[in-house]
Amino acid sequence: MRGRGRTHIARLLTALGVSTALLVSLALPATAAPKYPGKDDVSKARDDADDSAAAAANMRKKLAAAQATLDRLDTEVAIAVEAYNGAVYKLSKAKKTYTKAKARSKQTATAVEKARGDVASVASRAYAGSGTAEYVSLFGSEDPAGVADGASMLSVLSEQRGGAYDRLAAAKVVQNIVRKQTKHALAKQRAETKRVAATKRAAQAKLATQQSVLDRVASLQSKLAERADEDAQDARNLAAERRDGIAEARRIAAAKAAAEARKRAREARERAQAAQAAQQEKPSKPRDNGGSNVGAQSVGNATGGVAAVQYAKAQIGKPYEWAADGPDTFDCSGLTMRAWQRGGVSLPHYSVAQWDQTSRVSLSNLRLGDLVFYADNTNDPSTIHHVGMYIGNGKMVEAPYTGAYVRISSIYRSDLIGAGRP
Repeated sequence: MRGRGRTHIARLLTALGVSTALLVSLALPATAAPKYPGKDDVSKARDDADDSAAAAANMRKKLAAAQATLDRLDTEVAIAVEAYNGAVYKLSKAKKTYTKAKARSKQTATAVEKARGDVASVASRAYAGSGTAEYVSLFGSEDPAGVADGASMLSVLSEQRGGAYDRLAAAKVVQNIVRKQTKHALAKQRAETKRVAATKRAAQAKLATQQSVLDRVASLQSKLAERADEDAQDARNLAAERRDGIAEARRIAAAKAAAEARKRAREARERAQAAQAAQQEKPSKPRDNGGSNVGAQSVGNATGGVAAVQYAKAQIGKPYEWAADGPDTFDCSGLTMRAWQRGGVSLPHYSVAQWDQTSRVSLSNLRLGDLVFYADNTNDPSTIHHVGMYIGNGKMVEAPYTGAYVRISSIYRSDLIGAGRP
């Protein structure tokens, strides 16, 4: 109990800076049983306070390091998820190409068989019935006209046979080309299938790492909050126990300790959002595309933009889930894809492809429903890893990252690369 009292006292002394001399000056008369700590108690309590403060400082240092890691992982996870979305998008295109190639291969096979049939038909006509033998017999005729007719008919048969062989040869050439194209398309489809699997594994690994750090942050925040609650309770108990001349000082210390404890608890719980909030207060000026029309031609309209925004806002509060496109969970490009689907425009579930399929628009000319893009390298659109939907007044609706929910945020961030209009 005495050691615990020293710890209580040490925390209050540290908070108030109360000296030994002050404690002695506030002592009760000698006839009363002393209820305040002596010099030895104060010295020991200060040592305990130093140990406790060092432990808390070390815990806060670990929390800051974990939060920094989490901030970095947020971007890395976004990049990995969009790489997976891109692989799925490219696999879909490869499957369509292979399907078309198989259809062309079947058509060329049919053409070759038809050409072979034509060759066989010409050969059959040439040697069957009143074919070559009859025409050759005309050469033995004493009638010059008969001889001429025989020569003419043989010439026609020769031309027909030659034409049929030419068509067969051409059909085989086309068939060989299409076979190679089909083989290449199949290889491409298989490669893209492997890439989808690889990017999925990479995204899952990043998400697992992110979840591990999230758990660590939550654990550290909980421990700091518990420590803060203990400090506050100690201060309240100590204030209630003391009724002597230093009671007022101790009540003040308890109140201060409780206030500081609540502040530390609140800061610990909100630390996960502190770095982002600081960036939003002093945003770096993003690269302005000047309203040039690089990219796809806009097919949306203002009415479609309003419908898209209404849909996006209706999803606020729903959880982020990588590779998800609704209706209960979303990732960034899945949310914008579904929103603009409501606005009458079809977009792929891939932020880089959405950039490619929208027309560039100046940040000063944004309207409701325009898409704002964020990249690891603001000079290279292929590094885009996040997209949100503009809703006016410098704000956007976004599905941010694992552990967060669809929300309204400022569009101004240091990795803002530009905007596009569907």
